Amino acid sequence: MAKSADFNLQIAQFPNLDSEGFEKTSDATSRYNCIAWSNSDDAIWWWPQFGPVGVNYWPSGVPFDDTLDTFQKMFRLDNYEVCNSSDFEEGIEKIAIYMRDAHVTHAARQLQSGKWTSKIGRNIDLTHDTLRALEGPLYGDVACIMERKRALSDPIGEGVLRPGDK
Repeated sequence: MAKSADFNLQIAQFPNLDSEGFEKTSDATSRYNCIAWSNSDDAIWWWPQFGPVGVNYWPSGVPFDDTLDTFQKMFRLDNYEVCNSSDFEEGIEKIAIYMRDAHVTHAARQLQSGKWTSKIGRNIDLTHDTLRALEGPLYGDVACIMERKRALSDPIGEGVLRPGDK
């Protein structure tokens, strides 16, 4: 099993990561972030303000703030709706939105395996067994789960789709 220290992930920021289980799935990059990755995009940083490389994407018509309402509105553009459970459901793709101090901090996407995939800022992508794995002082807690029907062009839930592919 991977250990957080192997990837410059500070255990103080992710106190549950090692005990909940995770696997590194890509090298570190600042090209994209967790919001992009939760939207199956590994080409550009998604955030209402500029990303670390000075370039980002944010859908038109969505406010430029980091509130839960804003991120729910953004995900609704891709047919996600708020749901009550993070449990795996066949044919359904889910995302989890994390918050700390009333600000959205992170999003994770559920894979067809039932595990979750996350991009850790400018660091690595990882697959984590539970949502609890990333809860802690950096990202806070899961505040919302949203779901949509899984795209037919991504039957196993592991590939990267661009927004126009959905």
